[in-house]
Amino acid sequence: MIFLIIGFAFVFIDFGIMINELGGVEIFPDFVGWFLVFYGLIRLSPYGRNFSKVKYLSLATGLLSVIIWVLDIIGVTKFFGVFSLPLMGVLCFFTLFILYRIIEGIGDAENDNNADYGSKRLFKLFLPLCISQSIGLIASVLGMNAIMIAAYVVLTVCTVLLIVFMNGTRKAMDEKPPKIRESEIKKADRDDY
Repeated sequence: MIFLIIGFAFVFIDFGIMINELGGVEIFPDFVGWFLVFYGLIRLSPYGRNFSKVKYLSLATGLLSVIIWVLDIIGVTKFFGVFSLPLMGVLCFFTLFILYRIIEGIGDAENDNNADYGSKRLFKLFLPLCISQSIGLIASVLGMNAIMIAAYVVLTVCTVLLIVFMNGTRKAMDEKPPKIRESEIKKADRDDY
């Protein structure tokens, strides 16, 4: 679980340094976060199907993030402006889909183990996180700076809450570890090694 927490911190928190007027480099690159999320999902795969379903998508998203990171450094994404929206939209959709499946997987683990791992809190946070990330992305591409800043402030608050809530999930899972699903053991062994 700790890999998911650190991974999503890298994915959602964006701090960059401008190299020139065309491009810059992120201090916390998204692809590092995605590779951490991928590793975390490998470790969680035996506990539920939802974790297994998105682990390779998280790897693909990490590879897409490497491409975007390189394009940002050389200034291509700034140069294309509104035309980079589809690429960023795909990345945004993958991010939210993976997060949704992880939260769903936590809910499945709760049901299987008659435990409270905090999936309800995470689901309540998911909608404002989706809205703020989507609005921030669209506003940044369209140059609506005031809306972009407001959306990213909300996204930052949601990210901090996501990290806090996921840490609560980690602690709850440490106190009452979920049972490994027997059907997932064979599948995880076959897929991961």
